[in-house]
Parts: sequence; structure tokens; C-alpha cells
Amino acid sequence: MREEEPKTMKETESSASSQNEKKTDADRTEENPNSVKASRDSARRNIFHVVCAGYLLYLAVKLGRDFVTNLKTAGWNGDTVICIVGAVVFSAVAVVLLVGFFRRIASHAHEDSQHDSDE
Repeated sequence: MREEEPKTMKETESSASSQNEKKTDADRTEENPNSVKASRDSARRNIFHVVCAGYLLYLAVKLGRDFVTNLKTAGWNGDTVICIVGAVVFSAVAVVLLVGFFRRIASHAHEDSQHDSDE
């Protein structure tokens, strides 16, 4: 087995420059946050977060109803505790998703307004 010889500075620079030249247009658009691909990814993320938050809120309401029903019929037992804990956790996660969504929308609107005022 032969050990590899350390590369000289010129070889390292030439390999780095050749790798930079090999970047495709797709790689360049991923680096630009204002590119079409980045906007589509952002839109998909926003839609996904809103749908997930809506579903989690639906589940939280359903668990809340089950909590009330179980509390009236059986009192405090394992099912009632699970219902209330699930409702609280699902509601908290939904709120976090929605807050993130609204923050991204607000920052995007703020960037657009700054971009318009610069022109």
C-alpha cells in the first residue's frame, strides 16, 4: 500500500477552481434566495406548515371534545389525561407553525417593501 503524497498549493488551487467552474445553473439558483426555485420551496413550506397547523388544531379540538365527554362520564382517568395532554401539545405545535408562517410572510413583505423603496 502506497501512501498518498500531499498535494501542493497549486494543485489544490487548480482543483478548487475547476470545481467552481463545474457549477451548473441549478447550483447557482440554489445559492440565490430570490430565485424561482427558492420561492417555490418557500411557498411549499408555507402551504405545508399551514395545512399541518390546521390539522393539528382539528385534532386538538377533537381531543378537547373527548376530554369533556370522558370527564363527564368516567371522571379523571388515563384517557382524560391523554386527551388533555394531546390537545395542549397539538395546540402548541400548531401555534409554533403558524407563528413561523406569519413571521416568514411578514419578513418577505418587509423585504419587498424595502426593495420597492430602493428603486
